[in-house]
Formats: sequence, C-alpha cells, structure tokens
Amino acid sequence: MTAPPVALVATDLDGTLWDRDGRIHPRTADALAHLRARGVPVLTVTGRRPATAAPLLRANGLTPAASVYLDGALGREGTDGKVFHRSTLDPGTVTELLALCHHHGVEPCVVVDGPDHDLLIGERPSTHPRHLAANAAHVRRCDLAAEAPTLPVLSLVVCGGDPQPLAALAARTTALARTSLTRDTVYGGAALSLRRPGTGKWQAVRAYCARSGLDPAGVLALGDGANDLDLLSEAAVALVPADGDPAALAHATATVAPASRGGWADVLEYLP
Repeated sequence: MTAPPVALVATDLDGTLWDRDGRIHPRTADALAHLRARGVPVLTVTGRRPATAAPLLRANGLTPAASVYLDGALGREGTDGKVFHRSTLDPGTVTELLALCHHHGVEPCVVVDGPDHDLLIGERPSTHPRHLAANAAHVRRCDLAAEAPTLPVLSLVVCGGDPQPLAALAARTTALARTSLTRDTVYGGAALSLRRPGTGKWQAVRAYCARSGLDPAGVLALGDGANDLDLLSEAAVALVPADGDPAALAHATATVAPASRGGWADVLEYLP
C-alpha cells in the first residue's frame, strides 16, 4: 500500500479511539505508543466539553499533542493547556438565539470558556435532568439573558430534549448559528447544539497545523459520527469504524474494526 506522508493523526474519541464505555483496546494503546515513538503527533477532536473529556484522557494515560473540544469550538495544547483556537458566538447573536429559544419554549444550557462552572443554566432548563446531574460540579444557575452575552460563549446546547420544539427552533437558527440537531443516544429524545457559523473540527485542525508548521495535506483522520463529516471529508486519509454513522462511512477512505476491537490501530498501515 502506498501511503501519503502522515504529518498528524486527528481522532475522535467516543466510539473511535475508545469504546462507548471509555475503554481503550490494547491494540490501540500499542499503536498510540508507536506513533509517539515515531514522533507523529496525535490531536484529539471531540464534541465533549473540556470538563468531561480531559479527565477521561488523563484516566486513560493519554497525552495528546493538543485537544479540540465542542466539535471545533475550542482547542488547547495538551489536554488543558494554552488555547490555540477559540470560536465564540458574538454577544448580539447570543442575545438573538436566547430570544428565539424563549419563543419556542426552549431554555438551553450555555457553554462558556471558563475554568470551573462552564455550563450555565436558567430556572427551567430543557436539557435532560440526567445531563444536569452528570455535570453538577460544573453547572451554575444564572439569568441567562443578562449574563451569557457578557461571556465567551462557545455553544448553546440541549441534551435529551423534546424533539418537536427543538426541531422548530433549529429551523429558525440556521442563519445565526451552525445548527446541529441529532438523536440523543445517551439521554433519549433529541440533542441540539448552536455554535458560531463556520465552527467545525477541520477548522480547529487547520488552526493547529498552522500553529505547529504542519501540512494539513498530511492529516489522517478517524471518526465515527455525523459531527466528524467536515474532518473526514477534508483529511488526506479518513478511517471510519465499521459500526460508525452511515454518513461518516460514506466519507471513509477505508473502514476499520470497531473501537472495542482495536480497529484504531490500523493507522499504522498508513505510516511510510
């Protein structure tokens, strides 16, 4: 197999690097060690917030060159180091989006770039109670309309919400934000995220390449979900687990075994 020169491996986490329970297969761990020995940097790119992704990375003993969170809204060196990329919503847009949410009977969580309480909620959040309980240590209740526009807002989100009002809201926000409405596989119902237009995993990967003097034409990407499409479509090589989303599989250079079987280790086949 003739492999393109790999300058950077950019990988999704859940269902790609590790399984749905956050476990890394021994084959994958060995491949990560091999990449480290070869000096090939690994960039993790996830829809998770830093507060939920960084502890899992550390628990698995992973030290990526950098980490991209919230589907490209935030990039940090290592897991929680210096910010190299941040895509925030304009204050006026935050105000408009919150007004639209209110009109449709939706009260989102507001994700901000902050060291502790990065998830702001109002009096009647529309997100699932289990989502709030899982993030209790990072939640702060406030007057969203008054406070959120004064902060660096990375996204507005609802997890496990009622699909009907969320769909009506999503149809009204596409001119203001990058809107994603999907089935919530964790909490049931629907998941909605609203981010700055143009925000995406590939945007953040390009920012890291520019900062590090790497050629983006040498990016090998791995992902399994609909939120990975921009990354997979732009990368020189796109590897997708066989149990991935059909939309992701349509962008695959090749499919690999699921994360639970260590399919991630196939990245080694593409090293020169």
